[in-house]
Amino acid sequence: MLQRVCVFAGVLLAVAATVLPTRAQAAGPDPRYWPLREIQFPVPVEEIKKQSPAPTKLRFYAAPDRGRFKLITERGVNDLDLIDADKKRYGFRYVSPADGEYDFALQFVYADNDVNPRDAELTAQYRIIFDTRPPTVRVAAAGGTTIEWDVQDENLAADAVQVEVRWQGQQRWTPFTPRPFRARDSYTYTGLRTTDVPLEVRVVARDRAGLEMASRVVTIAATGAASGGGGGLTNDGSIRGDTGGRDPFPPSRASQPNGFANTADIQRPEISFVNTRELTVESKLTHVTRSGVKQAALWVQDDKKRTWTLDKTQAVNIQPGDRDPAIKIPYSATADGLYGFIVVPVNGAGGKRPDPQTNEPAQFLIEVDTVKPFVKIDSVRVSPGGVTGPRVEIQWQATDKNLLPAPIVLEYSPDKMSGEWKTITPEPIAHTGRYVWEVEDKNLWKFYVRIRATDKASNSGVHVYEKEVIIDLETPNAIIEKVQGVGGPQSRVVESERPAQASPNPPPPTTPTTPTTPSPAPAPAAVPSPPAPILGTGTGSSPSGAPRPNAPVVPATPASPSGEPAIPSLPPLPGK
Repeated sequence: MLQRVCVFAGVLLAVAATVLPTRAQAAGPDPRYWPLREIQFPVPVEEIKKQSPAPTKLRFYAAPDRGRFKLITERGVNDLDLIDADKKRYGFRYVSPADGEYDFALQFVYADNDVNPRDAELTAQYRIIFDTRPPTVRVAAAGGTTIEWDVQDENLAADAVQVEVRWQGQQRWTPFTPRPFRARDSYTYTGLRTTDVPLEVRVVARDRAGLEMASRVVTIAATGAASGGGGGLTNDGSIRGDTGGRDPFPPSRASQPNGFANTADIQRPEISFVNTRELTVESKLTHVTRSGVKQAALWVQDDKKRTWTLDKTQAVNIQPGDRDPAIKIPYSATADGLYGFIVVPVNGAGGKRPDPQTNEPAQFLIEVDTVKPFVKIDSVRVSPGGVTGPRVEIQWQATDKNLLPAPIVLEYSPDKMSGEWKTITPEPIAHTGRYVWEVEDKNLWKFYVRIRATDKASNSGVHVYEKEVIIDLETPNAIIEKVQGVGGPQSRVVESERPAQASPNPPPPTTPTTPTTPSPAPAPAAVPSPPAPILGTGTGSSPSGAPRPNAPVVPATPASPSGEPAIPSLPPLPGK
């Protein structure tokens, strides 16, 4: 068992090192802030297989808010999710049901059903803070050339606030950083009377998950008067002054649903998004009286009724000395839409706050959205492109009332049925309806294209373009280097087919000349030997002066006009 413990610890440290830095064991790993509900965890499968004994299965656990670990899934070592096709990396995919902090752990299961670590010994190897809500940014004019702003977010970055300016009529915003800005701050501009062009100002905030949100624009006129709302901000972040029954300062979140109208909108909380109708309302008690809390009433408001309705009263038993007292109440939404919640605790003596009134803002707002975004690739056009490779222009359409700021992921695969898709864009992109991809992979010449669109509730719509995309637009080219026979001896020139040539010298006699010797009978004439085969068409002489057979003919490289061997012509280069 000791051997298994050592092996397990070593492998998990390797896993954690690929994603998160480590802290002391008592404190757990450092958190990583994640802007999406879906996340992937790599597992070093090959290292695990080399262990002795090696586990046969892996169990993946999650624990919200540093609570108890719950089993998410159990997989065979060879049955993990493919999370990176290029690097052939496998692991676990996880979709968080809501924003918040989650710990994750891995457990080995061996062939004899032994596990390591034990359930009671599970500790966090990953700590992820899911944060899909961008900051709320409110800005207002505070008289003269002064603007005030208030930024709210649970996970603001260290340099969260940036002020940007531009002259009216310009397209580009310029960061303005005379000093570090706080989440709630103000600034007064001077020297604007020297120009006749109004100055436009906005505030941009960023959280630790990388989500950004820009405020509405406040205009400072050339006369030195700022327009854009009232006399600054109140302590709760709303605009100071009479609103006239309307909301001059709505929250700046993009695509935020309307509802809960009137001036209460100014103070309403941020909206969470979920893709299920089964909810749990969690309420933290900020004060417990000496008689404790014995009941909790859940009040609900939807964007159709606009009035508060008592949904249920739940019995609880919270004492004054209880640590971190909280209440959890289940709720089933009847349809998609925006819901507001207020929890009213009741103490042992029956004391409670007044019931909520019609215009009272919710303690928590949640948008139930179970509908996947509609997304479709309309066309894919290929052109020769530039230096890097062919250009692939992808056009699409997507609709959803709660799309993310960057909801689109484009992917490709040589086989649309394989399930292994590679990303065209390294990160999700904005819904612009068009993207141009220059293909650098020289080995890629045909593929299919897929698009995914994700909304704020983590619903994803998918569409695969029905036509296979061919990007090899070049034409091959060739030149003839030589022509030779196939399957027999090399070509020869037959004597009878050779044109006759006048010999400058008579052929030598076939036998030496000798004195005539009388003989009783004349000898028959000598039969000349057949001529040696001619292997070429050139001529030459032997040292004795007699003709000699020529060497076999070797095809020569054609000569260029300069006398140098000609370079074979190159295939045509692609044009722009």
